[in-house]
Amino acid sequence: MTTSRNHINLVVDSDMPETVRTFLAIPVNASAKLRQIVTELGGISKPVRSVQTSQMHLTLSFLGETPQQQLAEIGRTINTVALRHQAFELEIAGVDAFPSRDRPRVLWAGISPAEGVIAIAEDLRDALEEIGFPRERRAFTPHLTLAYIKGKPPREVGMLPKI
Repeated sequence: MTTSRNHINLVVDSDMPETVRTFLAIPVNASAKLRQIVTELGGISKPVRSVQTSQMHLTLSFLGETPQQQLAEIGRTINTVALRHQAFELEIAGVDAFPSRDRPRVLWAGISPAEGVIAIAEDLRDALEEIGFPRERRAFTPHLTLAYIKGKPPREVGMLPKI
């Protein structure tokens, strides 16, 4: 997968609610291997809901409910940060679970090398803090969400696929 230095355009619809659930992410083109893993996860059983590979992304920051009038300023901040970073290649580096393999609720794939994504995420978090968004308390773990698990995980989840 490759990231690019695209500018981000925000379209604000006057019919939008006063606030919108907002997260900032890099869209990802899923490799054949990643698509295969997601398909396998989706076939396990009902408590496991795999993501659509066409919607796959690498979340950099979660802002939550955001006032609509702040979207343009967020867009300018994103563009400023994006221009400070070069495009880079990423590869999948293992599969794991949040909060843990013993109590999985989210199955995810790690990425390598992670340094470029971590640098962008930290730069973005600093810039967002400057415009009034509180810094996320959780450490940033670059990952691609593969599936969600609701309820008791099936036995097959204990045998996460190897990449």
